[in-house]
Amino acid sequence: SGPVKMKDPTTTMSIIHEYPVKISGAPMYPRFDHSGSPIPSNVDRPPLSVYFCSNFAAGGRDLVEKYTLKKRTYLGPTSMDNELSLIMCNAALTRPQSYVLDPFVGTGSILF
Repeated sequence: SGPVKMKDPTTTMSIIHEYPVKISGAPMYPRFDHSGSPIPSNVDRPPLSVYFCSNFAAGGRDLVEKYTLKKRTYLGPTSMDNELSLIMCNAALTRPQSYVLDPFVGTGSILF
């Protein structure tokens, strides 16, 4: 604990709400119509899931060499090769500002 720093924080958190979508990516239950008016039956619909996440890394190709297995101080049973994790990110079509949830975040081996 300590003082709250709104400028240059040491920790950033995110809340992600998961809603059902169609194959096209459009919301299954849009909250607003085309004119911007709320759709009452959809506004109060709860999300499928809510995730509370700690943001600790921003993706970047410059990290491939920085976090190579050869330079890691800790190698655990889940440590993944940096190029393979980059291939996984490409397969998932991640872009700048994408949110990625890493189930093995203990070592951060998939994210780096």
